[in-house]
Amino acid sequence: MDALLPADPDHIKIRYTPEQFGWCLQNEKNIWRDIVDKKLLYTTDQMEIRKFCDESPFTSGLPQNSPGRVGNWLGWMIVRAYMKDHPELKLPDLLDEKNERKILKSYKPPKE
Repeated sequence: MDALLPADPDHIKIRYTPEQFGWCLQNEKNIWRDIVDKKLLYTTDQMEIRKFCDESPFTSGLPQNSPGRVGNWLGWMIVRAYMKDHPELKLPDLLDEKNERKILKSYKPPKE
């Protein structure tokens, strides 16, 4: 979405209200910790993935004031960090990258 809509506000790109987007930013550390603690980062369990990525009033397993699709938001932040670290890359390069660990390496979750 950053490549397609570079001038649009981030909350519009992910279809959140400004408050929902702010919630994600304020709780990024807790979201990341929850995913790591529950060993969900590399899960292939479709039910677990759906909890974090499907449309819903809130993200299952997170507080009820969380927006739905927090997993999509976090994935976007991970990819955004990778593209920021590699400005020479174009969108096709990103889509061709098969090493998820290489992409994940750029992401620095907020410190405690």
